[in-house]
Parts: sequence; C-alpha cells; structure tokens
Amino acid sequence: MSEQFDNAMSLAMDAFKANNEEECKSFCNQALTVDPKSANAKALKGAAVLISFSLAGAESDAVEAIEIWRSITDTSSLTDEYKDIVIDSAFDFRSRWYEAAKAHYKQFKDVKGTDSEFSHVKEAYKRFMECVAQLTWLQDYPKFLKFTVNLVQQQIANLNEVTFAQIIINANKGKGGEIGDLTKQIEDAFGKLKKRRLIKWCIIIGVIVVLALIGKFAQ
Repeated sequence: MSEQFDNAMSLAMDAFKANNEEECKSFCNQALTVDPKSANAKALKGAAVLISFSLAGAESDAVEAIEIWRSITDTSSLTDEYKDIVIDSAFDFRSRWYEAAKAHYKQFKDVKGTDSEFSHVKEAYKRFMECVAQLTWLQDYPKFLKFTVNLVQQQIANLNEVTFAQIIINANKGKGGEIGDLTKQIEDAFGKLKKRRLIKWCIIIGVIVVLALIGKFAQ
C-alpha cells in the first residue's frame, strides 16, 4: 500500500487511541480516498463513530457504525487487530448504552412514558448487537465468540434473553476446534437461560392461579 495510505492509517489509529472521534474519521476518510475498499480503514472508521457517547445519539451512532461495517466486502486484507477494535468498540458501546439507559430509567421512572422509552432503548441496543453478530467476518472469530459467551452468561443471572446468541449458534454449529467449543458454550448458556425463563414464568402463572382460586373461594 502507498505511503499516503499508511500515514493516514497511522494518524487515524493515534486519534482513535486518543479518543478523538472526528480526527480519526477524517484520517480514515483520507485513507479511503487512496483505497476505497480498505477493510481496515472501514473497520476503524465504524469504531470511531462509537467513541463519543450520548444516550440521545446512541441509536443513530449505532446505525451509522453498522452501515460502515456492512460496507466491508473484501475481507481478505482485514487483520485481527482491526477485528479486535470492532469487537471491543461494539461490546463497550453496548455496555455504556445499557448502563446509561438503566440510570436514566431509575431517575425518571415515575415520569409518564419512561417505561416505553426504556423498552425502545433495550430493543435498539439489542438490534445493534444482532447486526454485529450478522457480520460474517466476525461470526467465526474466536474473540467475538468468547465475548458472546461472557455476555450470555451475564444475562442468565437476570433472565434476559440475548437473541443474537442464536445467530452465532446457527452460524457456527457443527464446527470443530476452538470455534466449535465456544459455540457449544454459547448454546449451553443460552439453553440454561431459556430454561430458567420457563421456570420463572411457570412460577408466576402458578402464583396467579393460586391467588385467583383463593379469591374465588373467599367470595
């Protein structure tokens, strides 16, 4: 690759490490003028979009990052370093989004419309992670699978379904080696989560039935 491209990418990486979103995107754009198909430049630019965070702008930032990452068509030159950047950025952004939404809900939960707003945000960051999981150049990458295992296991404690886990299972089921082992871990964790959710709802329904019967006999 040309010296101009290498310099632009070096400066973009420096800006990314310094959490300078606009400068990073600018240098990535310079690199893309030299090589419009550069997978590494697009990977870094998408990650740069997620540097700055605000709850109000999170959904649009998530959509923009996904659009950039989806534009990566030639993955032959995409290096593990830039895959790692995408993974770290996506999972960190999802975590910040979740924590900010939860804090906002706790602060304004008595305000009308907050419940529906919180539900919308949860659906939005779930869609974001589903889109990340559908990036074919990440689906069989061990680090991505490890992060997915950890997230699914965290969600089990709260009985929250991680829908994108099924995407990973479908994409990698039957593969051998480390990828196969990690996919099996995701599948096992996902199965436990669904089982615990079923038990929870059986208990809730049982309690409702008992209370209804008590109310009926009390009349």
